[in-house]
Amino acid sequence: MSEDKNEKLTVAQMAELLGVNITTLRYYNKKGITPFKRDENNYRYYSKNQVKNFMIIKNFRTVGLSIEEIKELKKKFDLNNYKDITKILEKKVREFDRKIETMKEKSEALKNCTRYIKVLVEIAEVDPDYIFFENIILKQKEEMIFRIKNIEERDYAILYSVDKFKDLDAINTFYKRIEEEGYKIDGDLSIEIAKPQGELDKSFYKIKIFKVPVKK
Repeated sequence: MSEDKNEKLTVAQMAELLGVNITTLRYYNKKGITPFKRDENNYRYYSKNQVKNFMIIKNFRTVGLSIEEIKELKKKFDLNNYKDITKILEKKVREFDRKIETMKEKSEALKNCTRYIKVLVEIAEVDPDYIFFENIILKQKEEMIFRIKNIEERDYAILYSVDKFKDLDAINTFYKRIEEEGYKIDGDLSIEIAKPQGELDKSFYKIKIFKVPVKK
C-alpha cells in the first residue's frame, strides 16, 4: 500500500526539520543508516516516521558516536535487542570517561607549566639573567631571589628559592631580608612549588615561592 502524501517529506524538508544539510542525509543514506525511499515518479522522499530515527542518530552523533557505531546500534534497535544496546552505550561511556581523565591530566600539566613560566617572568623582572643556556641546556641560577611586590594594593615579600636550599634556611633568609628592607610581616606565610613538566621535571628546576604580606 502506498504511503499518504501527507506522511512524506522531501529530502530538503527533512534536512530543514532536523537542522542539517542535505549532504548529511545523503551520507546517512549511503551508509544505510536511514535510507530514503522513492515514489512512483522515482523522487526521493522520507516517511515522517523516520524523523524519530534521525533525531536519535543526530543525538548519537552529537555525543561523539561514529557512523559505524550508530549502524551497529541500529541493527540492535531493529532486533529490539536493548540489552546489547545498553552494553554498547555503557562501553562508550567508559571510553569517554578515560578520555576525560586524560584531558584533565594534560590540562593540569599545562597549568603547571604555565605557572612555572609565569614564575620565571617574575624572577626575570628582578634578575634577567636568572635563566640561561649552557651548551644548549636550560639552566637556572642556584640562588635565592628576593623582592617586594604590590599585589592588589597590598605589599608582599616574595622569595624564590631553588630546591638545593632547605625550607628552614630559605625562611630564615626570607625573614632577614624583610627586616633589612624595613618591613614587618603582616599575615601568614604561604609556600608554593612551581616546576615544568616532562624532561625538565627534576628537582634542579623546581622553584619554591615563599610569600607573605608585609607593611612598613
